[in-house]
Amino acid sequence: MENLIRRVLKEEINDKMINLIKRRFDVSQYNEIHEFLYELGYSHKEIVNTYSIFFKLETNLEFNPLNWMTYTYNADNLETIMNPNEPNIIYYRKNGKAIMEQNNLTKDFWFDYTEIWSFFGYIFELRSPEIQDILNIWLEETLNLSGYKPVLSLYFS
Repeated sequence: MENLIRRVLKEEINDKMINLIKRRFDVSQYNEIHEFLYELGYSHKEIVNTYSIFFKLETNLEFNPLNWMTYTYNADNLETIMNPNEPNIIYYRKNGKAIMEQNNLTKDFWFDYTEIWSFFGYIFELRSPEIQDILNIWLEETLNLSGYKPVLSLYFS
């Protein structure tokens, strides 16, 4: 009986927390949501679970690495910047911050560590080869780029 009461209370708290998060944050603001829940005493596992539920409710998508990347960094959310002094380089910004760089000469595609790469490792517990596979699919499906090598960048951070 005690376990049942705890489970019901926990579910009610989670529902209230999801509603609070919905009013305060956009689903793409994972870092802010994490910080908010962490300050409330949520564990890493609880934060990931809560964000997963929030992501599903807001996007109607299963919470997995490719869906997260596609939703958070869809082409409509990215600003393309071309520099006449660097004709082979295209920068991609979101919310005014450079987070990706496409090098057409070397076929490297650089992804910001803090904004993108670390999320895959921290939330989905993926290693670099798995992250590169997901980012390759994202490059092909979202930006219609094939033959580019996803590379981790600390430069943007």
